[in-house]
Amino acid sequence: INCHPKRLIFMATVGIYNELENASHLNVDNEQLQIPNQYAVDLIENSDVDYTIFRLGLMDYGDEDDYVITKKGESVKTHNTTVESVIKIALEIIDDPELYSRENIAITKKIQHLNSLTDWSNSIVIYDGVLLLNESTNMFTLRQTPCSGV
Repeated sequence: INCHPKRLIFMATVGIYNELENASHLNVDNEQLQIPNQYAVDLIENSDVDYTIFRLGLMDYGDEDDYVITKKGESVKTHNTTVESVIKIALEIIDDPELYSRENIAITKKIQHLNSLTDWSNSIVIYDGVLLLNESTNMFTLRQTPCSGV
């Protein structure tokens, strides 16, 4: 067991920055369920953890090359993401640890390929900490975990 992993990949949703052009009803200003996602991403970005934030849309099965990467601050054209493209990019990060290091990216389908099925965008992969949800406030807290007893 590695007590000092080198990377956190956190999956949030598109819309936490009101960046969705064609689905504004999913943007944080119109969808309060986005607020915990936005808060969790802010905590991670303000930590000293090496991270990559994946902002994902409604999950769909499809082509691993059917995606567009959009950086934080840029408009997102679609709100769908293929499972295969997320897997592909995660594996690329494993192969090249500098890829998207300390970056926040949206991974969405190319605009001509839309067919949403499932929303898996609240999945979390934590390697060196625990992201805790306070149910009374709907807010997340990032806590580093000690490596004792391993």
